[in-house]
Amino acid sequence: MISRGLAKSGSRARTTTAGRPHQAPRTGGGGSAFSGADPAARHDGAMISRFGPPLALTAVISALSSRQDLDPGDGALGAVLPVVAHLVEYGLLFLLWRRALGVAPFAAVVTLLSGVGDEIHQSFVPGRDASGLDLAVDAAGIAAAAALLRFRASRVRWP
Repeated sequence: MISRGLAKSGSRARTTTAGRPHQAPRTGGGGSAFSGADPAARHDGAMISRFGPPLALTAVISALSSRQDLDPGDGALGAVLPVVAHLVEYGLLFLLWRRALGVAPFAAVVTLLSGVGDEIHQSFVPGRDASGLDLAVDAAGIAAAAALLRFRASRVRWP
């Protein structure tokens, strides 16, 4: 019987940070790649779940940037819609990269470089052009999402 990390013989038992006895990882046993029997498959699944969403959103943004007929129209809605789209796209992209990378400043740099790449890409699409204003709006979306994260982290939590 293990009690407070001490084995019956008086030697120190290996425990987890929660104080429970450490269990050695399972090996072999067959099963599917998703059954938990293969540590490499679990690692691949974790990588996909972390990096898949920001890469998928980056691909969607790139696909939208490739469209020549992406015209929001005239009027107030036509002027506001692209700005709101950039704010939301790059704010969400920052949050996804933050989740994947775990470090907000690095996630902000990666997201902003994605915006730079998007603007360079748009300069080669007929009917589209690169815009410093779009990049500034992308940076504003990143800053708004970072501020939201900081606000949520600083809130006092009641028991």
